[in-house]
Amino acid sequence: MQSSKSYGFTLIEILIVMLIISIVGGITLLAVSHNRNTQLGTYTNQLTNRLILAEQRAMLLPMVFKLVITDETLQFYQYQEATSRFTKSSDSTLGLYRIPENIHLTLKMQDEDPEKKHPEPHIIFSSSGDLTPFSLLIGSPKKPPTYEIKGDANGNIKMHKINLAKQAELP
Repeated sequence: MQSSKSYGFTLIEILIVMLIISIVGGITLLAVSHNRNTQLGTYTNQLTNRLILAEQRAMLLPMVFKLVITDETLQFYQYQEATSRFTKSSDSTLGLYRIPENIHLTLKMQDEDPEKKHPEPHIIFSSSGDLTPFSLLIGSPKKPPTYEIKGDANGNIKMHKINLAKQAELP
C-alpha cells in the first residue's frame, strides 16, 4: 500500500483564513474611521474654545484681535493703537496655530459682499464683545464639512455637527 501524502491546504482551511483576515480588516477600518471623526470633533471643539478665549481676552484687556485663516495656519493679531496697525499677537495662548493636514477649514463671512474679494478673510474680535459674523466649516479635505462654528455680531459663538441633509445643500 502506498500512502499518499498531500502537501498544501484544503479549501476549507483557505476559506477560514480569508474569513479571519476580512474580519480583522473590517474592524481595523472601522477603528481608523472612528478615530478620524473623533479627531475632527476634538479639533473643532478646541478651535471653538480658542475663538471664545479670543473674544473674552478682547473684552478683558480691552484690545481688538483679528484672526486670519490660511490653508495651513490660524494666526491671531492684536491691534496696536500707537501704530494703528495689527501686529502678530504676543499673547502665548493666542498666536500661530498649524492646521493639521487631514483637516480643511472654510471661512465664510455672513455679511460678505459677493463682489468684494478679501485678500485674507478674517474675523475681528472687538473690546465691546462684538465680532465679525462668520461661519467656519470644518471637515476632511475633498469631503463635505462635518462641523460648523458660527459666530454672530453679538459675540455668540456656537459649534454644531452638520447633518447629512445640510451637507447636501453646501457647495
